[in-house]
Amino acid sequence: MKVVSERTSLRSPDKLGFHMMIDDYRKTLTAFIKSVPGHDESPVSVQELCSRSGDRAPLPTASGNILVELLAGFGVLRIAESTPGVTTVKAAAPAAHLFLSSLAHHIAEKAPILEDWSRPGTVDPPYSGDQALAGAQFLYLLERRRLCRDPSAAPLRRVEVAQVLVNRRTRKYGTVYLVLHDDIAGQFQLPGGHRRSGDHDLRATALRELNEELPRFVFDPAFDELVELGTVETTQVSRTYGAATAYRMKFFHLRSSRGDIPVGPHARWISERHLLSEHSAVEGQTLNLKALHDLACRLPEGIGGLALSLSPPGTDGVIALFRGRSLEFWGLIVGLVGLLASILFFIWS
Repeated sequence: MKVVSERTSLRSPDKLGFHMMIDDYRKTLTAFIKSVPGHDESPVSVQELCSRSGDRAPLPTASGNILVELLAGFGVLRIAESTPGVTTVKAAAPAAHLFLSSLAHHIAEKAPILEDWSRPGTVDPPYSGDQALAGAQFLYLLERRRLCRDPSAAPLRRVEVAQVLVNRRTRKYGTVYLVLHDDIAGQFQLPGGHRRSGDHDLRATALRELNEELPRFVFDPAFDELVELGTVETTQVSRTYGAATAYRMKFFHLRSSRGDIPVGPHARWISERHLLSEHSAVEGQTLNLKALHDLACRLPEGIGGLALSLSPPGTDGVIALFRGRSLEFWGLIVGLVGLLASILFFIWS
């Protein structure tokens, strides 16, 4: 027991000293930020800010320069070089000075500015206070700005995606295409999704996603087939994680002898014009179809030249018989031809 007590007594001062050191760093950092002059005041050097950050443990000049560069990333500082090698700073505007004051209070109170980094998904404006300060949403705005500034900017992640075109004909709207609402991304998109580690390839991804996203649908090779349309590579900001993402997207077209397929309440059928319009929305929700626009330009007749995914009413039974039972199908054809020949022979005789 004595040994344990001695060990405990040895550890406690170290632990206490560590927390005191962290508290000192926090006070130093807070003092440094609060010492930045307002926009209408004279700028001061980074060395001067470091000296104002505390008598006990002032911020080293090298650390001060790093902190200035970090704050400059938020655009809140006006940085100049008064003499060679001497950097001076002050707040860029009244709101910028107030931002620095607010930031200092958050640091002093150990209160995070951004929260909820574990929740994926973003939304379109207008934003509520909670949404604007959610981690993924804030990152989404940062990354959109970065890509607008430099469309060739390096992506932060890379993923493979399979998407499936499903089309059918209606009397009122002509040919329409299936889109599904993604609750996390807050957008409508084609059936499909990201390739998982258990998927052999993107065709397997497409099949799995169809079975998962369409209720009571099970892909059956006797009636259904997936036709590969092409692959598009594009970089855009993920609406799920908020990061600039390089997507390798492979598109497939579902062709089936079924007359119809079940879809859930999150599904909508939209026209080709609506599908390919740059600023289209469905019920106030945007369409995530940038890569589809590129694919449509590559297809000889566009997506409008594709066959129907679903057989028009009255033809699905015949096509199903042909695909699933070809011997019976040709037997039926031969029987019908024989019957027709017998009728014609009887009439002519």
